[in-house]
Amino acid sequence: MNLAPLRVLPVALLAALLPFVAGCGRPPPRPVLPSRPVLPPRPVRIAPVEQRDTPRYVDSIGHCVALYAVSIVAQVSGQITATHFQQGQEVTAGAPLFTIDPRPYQAALVRAQADLAAHQAQLKSKDAQLRRSRDLLPGHYISPQDFESLSGDVDALKAQVMADQAAIDAARINLDFCTVRAPVAGRVGVLRVDQGNVVSAGAGQSLVTLNTLDPIYVDFPIIERDLAEVKRLADKTRLKVNVLTLGPAAASREGELLVIDNTVQSGAGTVKLRAIVPNPDRGLWPEQFVNVRLLLETQAGALLVPAEAVKVGQMGSFVFVVAPDMTLDLRPVRVGQTHGDRVVVLEGLKLGERVVVGGQMMLAPGIQVIEAPPPDAAPAAAKKIGPPKS
Repeated sequence: MNLAPLRVLPVALLAALLPFVAGCGRPPPRPVLPSRPVLPPRPVRIAPVEQRDTPRYVDSIGHCVALYAVSIVAQVSGQITATHFQQGQEVTAGAPLFTIDPRPYQAALVRAQADLAAHQAQLKSKDAQLRRSRDLLPGHYISPQDFESLSGDVDALKAQVMADQAAIDAARINLDFCTVRAPVAGRVGVLRVDQGNVVSAGAGQSLVTLNTLDPIYVDFPIIERDLAEVKRLADKTRLKVNVLTLGPAAASREGELLVIDNTVQSGAGTVKLRAIVPNPDRGLWPEQFVNVRLLLETQAGALLVPAEAVKVGQMGSFVFVVAPDMTLDLRPVRVGQTHGDRVVVLEGLKLGERVVVGGQMMLAPGIQVIEAPPPDAAPAAAKKIGPPKS
């Protein structure tokens, strides 16, 4: 068998392939990675944990109720002949509001007085006859039957005189009702029946409403869960109530808790409370909605932090605490009530610690921070530069 002659590779080619053949069994060289840069400290705003006495309270939304809300109605029938007030006017107790035509009631009074005078004259005559007959009775100059009849006439006339006197009193009352007066001091509302109309007694037709504005009631609900504590504290002292009106011109005023209702509202689980609030400037109006804060007691030595320091995550509320070496510690906390821009911390912090109140974005436990200036501190470079002097 003829074999093809072997070809001999040139020496130069073998020398070129030798490094590649020798490197096939070795691992590739490890790449050199660049070093991780060290992040500079993060600027954050820091505030200390404060301690002071703070009140505990219950917040609610209530509405105002007039101390006396009176619907003025006519108690006698007749035509309204005069109106003695301006709509929206403040009136005193007993001030005249309307006049109903008094002439029929004046005539009824005169007739009742005339009946009384006639029956008094008859009684005087019969009583004189009875006295004379009493002297004649022992001598049998008058029969016992006639004497008893005369005595009965005298008793009947006495009863008639009493009835006439009652009729006079009733006529005087009706005549007095012809002037409709304000039963309490307050502010009258919109006139509902104009002068010249005829009104009927007992029809229930309201002529005008009268509301007492100073002081004023404020009704508000609390949840059933707070009822036991409110009752316990209310039994010891008169609880204070702060009332704040709604709107841009909000004004706060202080009153006292007056009464706790005796029923829990079914389905709502709330109890109605009523406070009484001074209202000399008439800043509160009946049926006006207001914010109500019922002050319970003062919590001594409470720990407070700015409200912006507290954040909420999956595990609840937490704050970033700044350690002495300016590193961060994420601390779970249990918060209480808010007082202005501060919030009470019930658990998780100690007096003397410092917390982050600004710049919490991209923070993590253990990172280094530095204290940033407050936002209202303008840097020197940002100050306004005036025009160059000529």
